[in-house]
Amino acid sequence: MLKIAIASDLHIGDHARAHDLRPEPTTETLDRDYLKTFHHFVRRNRLEANYLVVPGDLSNRARPDEFLLGAQVISQLSNSLNVRGGRVLFVPGNHDVDWAVLTADRKDRSGVRRLQRYDPMWYTPLFQRILRRWRPTIVSDPYFGLWEFGNELVALALNTAWDDDPDVSVHHGSVSQPCIDALERHLASIDLSRFRLRLAIVHHHPLQYSDPIPEEPDFSVMHNAGNLLTLLRRLRFDLLIHGHKHAPNFGTHAVSGAHPLVVLGAGSFSVRLENRWAGLVSNQFHLLTIEGRDATSECVYGYLESWAYLASKGWVPSDSAYGIRHRIPFGTYVLPAQVRDTLRPLLVESFAAREYVEWTDVLRREPAFRWLPPDVTIDVLAELGRELNFRCHGDTPEALVLLKLRPTHA
Repeated sequence: MLKIAIASDLHIGDHARAHDLRPEPTTETLDRDYLKTFHHFVRRNRLEANYLVVPGDLSNRARPDEFLLGAQVISQLSNSLNVRGGRVLFVPGNHDVDWAVLTADRKDRSGVRRLQRYDPMWYTPLFQRILRRWRPTIVSDPYFGLWEFGNELVALALNTAWDDDPDVSVHHGSVSQPCIDALERHLASIDLSRFRLRLAIVHHHPLQYSDPIPEEPDFSVMHNAGNLLTLLRRLRFDLLIHGHKHAPNFGTHAVSGAHPLVVLGAGSFSVRLENRWAGLVSNQFHLLTIEGRDATSECVYGYLESWAYLASKGWVPSDSAYGIRHRIPFGTYVLPAQVRDTLRPLLVESFAAREYVEWTDVLRREPAFRWLPPDVTIDVLAELGRELNFRCHGDTPEALVLLKLRPTHA
């Protein structure tokens, strides 16, 4: 079992939602003791993790004081979760690029100013240690790094914000083809056996998602993401975690029979969310649990747990009203028709003996269904319910009870 905690897009500085996430005092109405509230939530729920992933936009303006405070915040988060030293995985976002040096001397043709764009981060000791562990490097060409943790994990970090600039009109992410080619050559020398979890971390989203307000266009999706995803699927990467979009998203990306890639868009841990998203999205913290790897499909299986922060209640189990379900299993990839045909005789037999069936009883006979996507489970049971005359009670698959209905008489 492996547990990965994810806190993305903290935006420490003047876009954070709490006083203790801003280096300078402010008179704005903000949350207080945000980190203390998180610590109590972690302790109350006895949460722990093997790794902490921070996929970009730790700072808001890449100022030195933001990174100094960010180092303290990351240390507090990792200590709360009992993440051992050296297991914080960080990749820069577009807000972690210091635009001040790029705008200070726009006529600089030497490239010196551009080389300084990561200095506020680089000269913060914690981030200097993290950045030096990525090999080759994520803050200069080739803008990717790998980190191996024994037989447990291979982590890949790609800097998709390397080309961001205050003078461009659209601030999309980017992964260049030379970078992908260099990455493929480098990965050829890495042990990518099925006994090691293969994790990719980027900042920008490689897939286009609908926003909470779907009419609004999104121009920030990663450029050339298709070729990157093709490489990751071909090399059988298991997970991809990204930030940037402040609305969370979770699902499995599978194309043309290739190895399924589980993708988490982490939303934002602590940014002050836009008012127009009120009631649609909340700040998020996630814990991804890998239970194992299927011997036949070679796919990892487990579940994602997500919590939402509400100003009136603190951290609570998330649900779709806050942007994402609280618990989402993954790892079994079977077509709904196959699930239906497997369940039908099992349910017919069960209802012949009693008036109700608990979903947990079904899982004892079909344990692989424990890792089905919740929407597949619910949709198939709704279809079978109309056919076999039963009704589902419960908000989540793990709490479902299938209740046999009495026949109606004309």
